[in-house]
Amino acid sequence: MACQSESALENKLIEQLVSKGYQWVPEVRSEATMIANFRTILETRNSANF
Repeated sequence: MACQSESALENKLIEQLVSKGYQWVPEVRSEATMIANFRTILETRNSANF
């Protein structure tokens, strides 16, 4: 079994997720920004339902 760098593994995972319709958000670089991004998406979707 060949070894690969962590960076290569992450890039491959990102490629696979994007190919399945997920959106890459390069601005999300920490847990705090990920939570803020999720909150924004959730608030937007919730307001569309009311």
